[in-house]
Amino acid sequence: MTTAVNATCDTAIEYASKDLRVFPLHSIGEDGKCTCGKADCGSPGKHPRTKNGVKDATTDAEQIAAWWAKWPDANVGIATGNGLLVLDVDTKHEGIETIERIEETEGPMPETAMVLTGGGGRHYYFYLPPNKREGIKNAVGIGRGLDLRFDGGYVVAPPSRHVSGRTYEWEASSELSSGYTPPPDWLLRAIHNSDSGSTPSKTATSTPDSLRDPDAILTGIDEGSRDITLFRYACLLRRDKITRAQADVLIVKAASSCDPPFPEKDALRKVAQAWEYPSEKAKLLAGETLALPTVEAQGTNAQVLWKGIGIEAHVRGLKEHSDGRINGFLSIVTTLSGQAKKLHSATFNFTSTRTRSEWKKVLEGRAPITDWFEVLEQLCDAVTRVVQEGEPVQVITTSDEVEPPSYVLRPILLYKQPVVLFGDRGSTKSYTAQAFAYLLALGHMGKLLDFEPERVATKPLYLDWEDTPGTLRWRFRCLSKGTGLPSAQIAYRRCSRTLASDTEQIRSVILSGGYDYLIIDSLGPACGGDLNAPQPALDFFGALRSLNVSSLVIAHTAKGQAGRSRRSVFGSVFFENAARSIWEINAETEDGCVSAVITHIKMNGGPKEPPIGLKFIFEKGSTMIVGAKAEEVAAAAGTMTIREKILQVLDDLPSAATNRIADDIGEVQGTVRTTLNRMKVAGLIAKLATGAWVKISDDADIAPF
Repeated sequence: MTTAVNATCDTAIEYASKDLRVFPLHSIGEDGKCTCGKADCGSPGKHPRTKNGVKDATTDAEQIAAWWAKWPDANVGIATGNGLLVLDVDTKHEGIETIERIEETEGPMPETAMVLTGGGGRHYYFYLPPNKREGIKNAVGIGRGLDLRFDGGYVVAPPSRHVSGRTYEWEASSELSSGYTPPPDWLLRAIHNSDSGSTPSKTATSTPDSLRDPDAILTGIDEGSRDITLFRYACLLRRDKITRAQADVLIVKAASSCDPPFPEKDALRKVAQAWEYPSEKAKLLAGETLALPTVEAQGTNAQVLWKGIGIEAHVRGLKEHSDGRINGFLSIVTTLSGQAKKLHSATFNFTSTRTRSEWKKVLEGRAPITDWFEVLEQLCDAVTRVVQEGEPVQVITTSDEVEPPSYVLRPILLYKQPVVLFGDRGSTKSYTAQAFAYLLALGHMGKLLDFEPERVATKPLYLDWEDTPGTLRWRFRCLSKGTGLPSAQIAYRRCSRTLASDTEQIRSVILSGGYDYLIIDSLGPACGGDLNAPQPALDFFGALRSLNVSSLVIAHTAKGQAGRSRRSVFGSVFFENAARSIWEINAETEDGCVSAVITHIKMNGGPKEPPIGLKFIFEKGSTMIVGAKAEEVAAAAGTMTIREKILQVLDDLPSAATNRIADDIGEVQGTVRTTLNRMKVAGLIAKLATGAWVKISDDADIAPF
């Protein structure tokens, strides 16, 4: 014969077979007391036996059987949520009368599964379709004697035993096997705080007697949700304008009526927090439905605001990774007290559930004023949309009357396009870029040789990762004196963080200063990381594109390319692929002057420009720039001096034998050996015992600037 204990286990497993998640509760012993053993138990036969309570609820039959083998007399708890919504009708607070009044105007309750509770109340089981679940939470006092149980909540189920000695039973005409129906319209209106129709909220009064029984406030609420539930209860008391002393008594009673008891000191703190706000604000905080926030976004920054509850989320430096992760720096601020107060700030992963859970704990500890998990859910949804939606679609037609792609400085610097200028050390690439900045700042007055600004005025911003403000001041002064051009102002910013990391600060500088041209010197430190990997290049150009300004990027030549006629930018191929125009600069130094040739390597959407020859003449306190015939500049054909080629090879390698150097620079070994010995005498290189050569000093004559 099946025993009553086994029958309870079998019933729990039957519930699980119907996709209801169950878990064991304490029960009522033969002495009529809760099996938890506490004489003052505030929720006899209703609180969980397992450590994690409702979070342990499962449909796993083996786990359920193991629980009832361990606790054969356990009552049965059914977790609500996942579509299961339970309306709890409490007879002690006139819940039956409330239902009857509603039925007079709304019609009879729908035919659905219903439990007759051991205390004389009712549990109506409803199915909530997915499109109606948004914002639905556990709620107490939606009407006099009416509560809701949904996500995170639970109810006691048949055949559990009540402290009264009676058992929970299915109402004869509505067994669970018959299924459960959607909730009636009036209940949906009540859930969403609708003002239309006859809702339970209209039957409630604003007197202290109408407040939910403090003994039952935490019934069915898992331990992790008690903090916010008590705070909302305190706000409910504040909303109804009862005295602070009355509120203290009720909140302490509510806190002591759960297992384990909620600390009295922490409970009183909830009242103190609720009383910091006017009753109207407390009314908002007591609500169960969180209104969607407003979202403002610019570039990789976003601001998400919940104005009704005084919460702001400030996000900067948003970045979507190749694996789908979205990261950014997040600050949460509350303005409920009338002044902004930062609650927490750190890097946040907007696609991680674990991150949200960790932040929820921190925020609840610092300001338990709302459902923080819901706030963080809405925040992550809003930020994900900001990142993934991108810019709006623009319609382009073949009949559009538009200007052709233009230049900022003809024939090199394109308008609103990234241009790369690369070369070896000593090739005057930085000096050339600084001369371009000078010409841009002068606008139409900045014509020099064949370089001519095409705009009335440009405000260049020089972003420098390599040099110092003093060096650039000196160079600009020398250029002004040597070229005879008028004085100009060039904005300068010393940088240390990568462009991708510093994008928002640079964007702020651009917007506040009105700058419309960036010069980035140089690509390597502005990217950071392994330059041969694709991601730093993609991050760099992604950040540059988001700034939406014209730009010139200074870069270095790839290693091991000495003597080649076609060389490339150091690093990943994406550095060249993402640039719209690429120029290579080569130079030869002689008698304190540098002759350079700038060769057009790549041009998207048009023909390449012919090579440009320049000659920098360095005199005391003056730098002249004059034209030179490109074909006469030795570097144009890659014919650097053998000494310069050797130094470049030894820059790239820790040491190299004579034959390796000769192979790399494309010269015969005899000529290379002679040059190596001369350089050894000059103190530029040394020969190791192995016969390999190493560089010990830079050649001061290679680049006098």
